[in-house]
Amino acid sequence: MNFEDVRALISAGFTADEIRSMTLTPEPEKEPEPEPAKVPEPEKAPEPAQDPVELMQTIEALRQQIEDLRSTFSAAAVRQDNFGGPDKETVGDVLASIINPKTKKEV
Repeated sequence: MNFEDVRALISAGFTADEIRSMTLTPEPEKEPEPEPAKVPEPEKAPEPAQDPVELMQTIEALRQQIEDLRSTFSAAAVRQDNFGGPDKETVGDVLASIINPKTKKEV
């Protein structure tokens, strides 16, 4: 509200308190805060078997699977290196192709 608005209100017969209450901006109503979401309790993991023989059998089965995977990956790596692995280009080959590129006829 500017000075001219205040003068107009005074000339209209409003008191200083009434004008003051008009100029105050009411505080916006605060929205109630939402309740925090309830966190579900995690489910308890099942109790592991207490039988030591059963645990040792499980460990041995896992060890055997890991060993099988290791040998499979090793064999695949050897085959790729020895039989049909990607052609390896040396730095010299790259530099030679940049300095003296082969044309389509030469290839």
